[in-house]
Amino acid sequence: MDDLRLALDNLRTSGLGDHPLTAALEALCADARQRCSLAVDCQLAAGADALPPLVAEVLWRVAQEGLTNVGRHAQARRVQLNLTLLPREIVLRVADDGVGLPPGAEDKPGHYGLRGLRERVEGLGGTFTLAIPEGGGTLIEARLPIIADETHPHPAGRRPDPHAAGVKTILDLEPGFRVAGEAENGQTAV
Repeated sequence: MDDLRLALDNLRTSGLGDHPLTAALEALCADARQRCSLAVDCQLAAGADALPPLVAEVLWRVAQEGLTNVGRHAQARRVQLNLTLLPREIVLRVADDGVGLPPGAEDKPGHYGLRGLRERVEGLGGTFTLAIPEGGGTLIEARLPIIADETHPHPAGRRPDPHAAGVKTILDLEPGFRVAGEAENGQTAV
């Protein structure tokens, strides 16, 4: 039971801490280069550090899981991580030249990484794609809408926990909802 509690607690741990998104992604790429002896091409959009904390956290998690999976399973030599900022969305792509995904990889019992990424991305109104490109390998793509986070200002240098962002933040993303207020603890919205 203690192992389960530790695992669940680790899921809630902020991966970015006080680090800007681009610095955290560059660190992930450098770690993959060193740990897995991969040729990693890391292309990051200017302006990505200004994304709302919830969006940045999800993008970091997608990159972390994608690079971890490449190192563990892909038997790849090269991996590309691209973060592209478009007018209304941000796109993160992790592509490798490895053996590709086995059928049903996302639904494999006891493995929750890819499924968890899909839930995080779709929870913010985005799309999550797993594909095997024509030339082989694996492509993981997360597309997230760029949304303002003006309703939850936070002190400089402090990022909110994305799991405790509050009901108002979540409901504000839903069409047809207008939230007038939220309790101090973020647990109740009206």
